[in-house]
Amino acid sequence: QQHQHQHQHDSSAEPISGNEITQKKRQKVDEDCMITSRLQRGLLLQIIDYLHTEELLRLPITCRFFHRLVSSDDVWSPRVNVLFTDKKHVFRKGDTLKEVLMNATVDGKREYITEHELTRGHWEMTYKASMGSEFSSLEPFFHRKPPRRRRFLRSGRIQSLTPSLEPFGVNNWQWILRDGDPEMKNYFQDEFDIAPRRDPKGTLVLYWGQMAFPPLAVKRLSNWGWILESTAVIFCSFPVVSHPT
Repeated sequence: QQHQHQHQHDSSAEPISGNEITQKKRQKVDEDCMITSRLQRGLLLQIIDYLHTEELLRLPITCRFFHRLVSSDDVWSPRVNVLFTDKKHVFRKGDTLKEVLMNATVDGKREYITEHELTRGHWEMTYKASMGSEFSSLEPFFHRKPPRRRRFLRSGRIQSLTPSLEPFGVNNWQWILRDGDPEMKNYFQDEFDIAPRRDPKGTLVLYWGQMAFPPLAVKRLSNWGWILESTAVIFCSFPVVSHPT
């Protein structure tokens, strides 16, 4: 009889609604987050450092506490520093370090160069050894000396920053940046293995009067630096080391 009475009591209980189950789950999550929030902030940041960026981006959906924590620049600052450590040209855009990291990661995969990037600084340039001893004997790069430096001006002209190393002069040269040409695949030989071989995403053409020089393929390296390479010369947007031999 007691068992029958208990069964009748259970059967008369009101069923638990889906909203109540959801509320209980949220309450449990909030309780867990309250426990987590009592941990020292520095310890939490050390634990979070072990998460991959993709995991860190999903963490804010767990609770309000982690949403606030992951919104802090303290979480993203170490990742930004690591990402930018060996980069030659850093793309910084965003109101928070999280946005800076995301935008820079996306931009780092871009393989075409803009006119602003082409003209904002100087380029170090050297002729290739394949041009023959007539050029290599005069090339500072092959004598462990600083290479030639040039600038691409917004006016379309070229300026030499090392005029004493320019026996032919470049002030009358002009440049035109155009889209990549798929037929140029495997056209260039990377003599020093500076850049990976792949389809160029843009070409730069230099002119001396009506005469056009061999086109320069635009390449981007893993350090986010730029290479302009033709069969005759190499331009680097960052300092290059002297030729090893």
